Amino acid sequence: MPNRDRAHAADLRGAISIGLQESLRALEEALADLSEAHFRAFPMIGEENIALIALRTLQDLDAHAVIAQGGAASFPHADNWVPGGLSEAADYGEGAQFPSREQVLAWLGDVRRSAETLLASATDDDLTVQRNSESSWPGSASSAYLTTVFHAMAQVQRIWLLRGLLRTTGRSRMEVARETASTSTESPRAVAELHYGAVVDGNLFVWRATLIRELRSPRRVSVAAPQSWWVVGRRAVEKGAAYSFCREESGDDTVRRLAFTCRRDAGATETSVSIQLTLTDEGWRVNAAEY
Repeated sequence: MPNRDRAHAADLRGAISIGLQESLRALEEALADLSEAHFRAFPMIGEENIALIALRTLQDLDAHAVIAQGGAASFPHADNWVPGGLSEAADYGEGAQFPSREQVLAWLGDVRRSAETLLASATDDDLTVQRNSESSWPGSASSAYLTTVFHAMAQVQRIWLLRGLLRTTGRSRMEVARETASTSTESPRAVAELHYGAVVDGNLFVWRATLIRELRSPRRVSVAAPQSWWVVGRRAVEKGAAYSFCREESGDDTVRRLAFTCRRDAGATETSVSIQLTLTDEGWRVNAAEY
C-alpha cells in the first residue's frame, strides 16, 4: 500500500477510534446518576423512555462495531431493541419490563471492550474494502463504524432531552471527576504548538485533545465541525505547510490569540495564521484555528 494510503488509513482508524470512544462515553454519561425510576419513566407521550433509547443505541453499536466486524454479540439482543422500530414505542407503558440501568452500563462496558479489540486488530484493507452482499454489513467496515457512531450521537441528545423533562440535567459525577483530574497548567503557546504539531504529524488523538470540551462533546456541537478543521489542516500539510510560533497578538487572563507563520511551497511562501485559546478547567484549549 502506498505511504499516502497508509497515512489515510491511519487517520481513518484514529477517527473511528475517537468516534467509538466518544459515543460510548457520551451514552455512559447520559445514563449516569439516574435513578431506576427516571431510567424507566415515560416523560413524553408517544416518545420512548431513556431505557429503550439506551438499549436500542447499545444494540446498534454492538451490531455495527462488533458483530459486523466479525465478533460475537456482547450481550443478549432483542427484536424490540432494533433501532428504527419507533412505532413500537407506543406498545410500551409504565409497567414495561427493562433491564436495570446497572445491567445496561455493564453491557456497555462489554461492547466497549469487544469493539476496541476488533478495531485494534483490523487491517487497513479491513477498514476500507467493500464487502460482499452476504456479509452482515454489505459496505466497508469503516462505513459500519461511522453509521453507528452518528446514530449514537443523535440518540444521546434524545436522552438529554428526556432528562431535561425529568429535571435530571446538569453535570454528572463522572464529568466532574474527569475535569478535576485533567486540570492542566500548560501555557497557551505550548498548547498551540502541540495543536499545529499534531496536524503536521497526522496525530488526530493529540490534535483533538487540544480542543475545548464543547468541540469534543457530541451533545453540544455537531461532530462534523471539528473534523472539518482537521481535514483542512491535513490538506494544507499535504501541500507542504509547516507552522512556527510568531507572536502573541491579544488576550487577557482567559482568552489568548496567537499568530503562527505558515510556510508553504518548501518555504517559498509565508503567510500568517491565527489560533485562539480559552482558559478552561482543563487548562488552555483551542476554540478556533486557521491553517
